[in-house]
Amino acid sequence: MPKTANNLKPLPRYQPGQAITGTIKAPDIGGYRLSVPEDPRHGFLPSDHVFQRGEKVNLTFISTDGERLLLTTSPDVELSTRPRMLRSLAPVKLLCDAYDAYEQGQYTKAYKLALSMSTDPGAQCLLGKLFEDGSGVERDLREAFDWYKLSAEQGVIEAQEKLATFYEHGTGTTRNVRESAKWRVLVNEARHY
Repeated sequence: MPKTANNLKPLPRYQPGQAITGTIKAPDIGGYRLSVPEDPRHGFLPSDHVFQRGEKVNLTFISTDGERLLLTTSPDVELSTRPRMLRSLAPVKLLCDAYDAYEQGQYTKAYKLALSMSTDPGAQCLLGKLFEDGSGVERDLREAFDWYKLSAEQGVIEAQEKLATFYEHGTGTTRNVRESAKWRVLVNEARHY
């Protein structure tokens, strides 16, 4: 007899850092899809390691993107220690969560999320903002400049504008009118397109 909505078993609620055993289902872009016991959603494991279909793997729960569990083979899930891995895990959702936290004044949360994916140019720009404003972190204009520069070099227009301004006024760096002009030209070209 099929289960009705009244007697369906609730999905397990996992906590970050919780150990789970999963079974490799199939390769996926940047990792593997896994089946997870008692959970109809599949899990995703970013990995360069080669696993076999059907192999049981001991995992650690990180988060969920609504459709799948985000998992790692590492027992350490501290946000600041896994930026490269998190970049491959639903980066758009994580970046949106970071910017949402920033806009809601939850600066510490925004900082942790942005730092967790610090190889992403959008996250780098947000880190620049946080250090520039001193929101959730101690104000550090040199640090803000460094984050904006990383982001600007990867094409984020807002970071390029900030970099031009920082160079123009010597904020967080040595004043350099030529560099400022170079970045303003790039911003204008990008806006033109």
